[in-house]
Amino acid sequence: MAEPKTARKRTRVLVATGESPVRETIIGWLAAANFEPEGADTASAALELQQQVVFDIVIADLEISDRAGLDLSQQIKREFPKTAVLMLTSQADVRLAVQALIDGALGYLVKPVQQTELLCHLERSLERDRLLADQGQRAWRLQRRIDEQTRIVRQAHEETVQRLLKVCLLQKGETIGHIKRVGMSSALVAQSLGWSKELVELIQLAAQMHDVGQIGIPDGILQKPGRLTQKERAVMQCHANLGARMLSGSLSPVLQMAEQIAHYHHEHWDGTGYPARLSAQRIPTAARIVALVDVYDALTHDRAFRPAFSEDEVLEMINDGIGSHFDPTVAYAFFDALPAIQAVSLVSDTEGFSISNELPTGIRRELRA
Repeated sequence: MAEPKTARKRTRVLVATGESPVRETIIGWLAAANFEPEGADTASAALELQQQVVFDIVIADLEISDRAGLDLSQQIKREFPKTAVLMLTSQADVRLAVQALIDGALGYLVKPVQQTELLCHLERSLERDRLLADQGQRAWRLQRRIDEQTRIVRQAHEETVQRLLKVCLLQKGETIGHIKRVGMSSALVAQSLGWSKELVELIQLAAQMHDVGQIGIPDGILQKPGRLTQKERAVMQCHANLGARMLSGSLSPVLQMAEQIAHYHHEHWDGTGYPARLSAQRIPTAARIVALVDVYDALTHDRAFRPAFSEDEVLEMINDGIGSHFDPTVAYAFFDALPAIQAVSLVSDTEGFSISNELPTGIRRELRA
């Protein structure tokens, strides 16, 4: 985030009036006071110059030819809101000058113009600009502090996730690659759904803890090479409740989302999943995303008890599960993001474990867009 630039040393002023003596007199005063003045004798010429140069201040005559001065003031304020407008008026047009103030003009000068009054108005404009610049600087410095604190908090979240997942990996319940791929792919689906950048980053971390409850499952079941018996499957399903209990009670947004995901990512859209048999919108959206991404990644990669299915087979299974196993809206977002998810699927099961930089460069750019 670049620091805002300071204001220019000299202020550019456009004097728009058809009265040549008035225009030249004001230009002379401004040049002597170290402004950069330029003149225009019609409203059209003034607008053309403003579009080319964008003056800091426009002095607009209410009686300028080819257009009412009030219209000129209104258009400049509409198209160039940072440009200050100062009206020139005769005594008879004071009512219109007041309307110009209501429309956002800096002030008005009654002809014949007095030099001291003109410079006083311009100094007030410059003071306003200085105040706005100071506010911009303060806002920039505050945002820098906020960004730094956000980075520190995110770093702490990542460390928490790393520690939890390393414990799970010691249990050999999941591969490194699967954990990473589920996080990255969930982020891509969330982005496809229109989630904010902050929430996309949150689910990328939280989704990696989807099976953290497997730490409480006996190794004999967790590492069994063949199919589980009905009793073993019931024990295995306990990992959803175990994971939720492990993650519950935290004030951290990433752990709160991780708790929902761990608890409900095996629920089905039609209510036939586990552990709570929730259905449809009662299932947290983050869990609905991970439910699909987890199945896709598990089926497209080898497991101890079976080889990977082909990509076409897996996509057909997912398509068949829309409206029963999977949330239709999430499924459509998944298919929209599929090319990027397929790139993520190339992350290997033996690749080094690192949360901060696990995204391939192209996917990082897509998530940051």
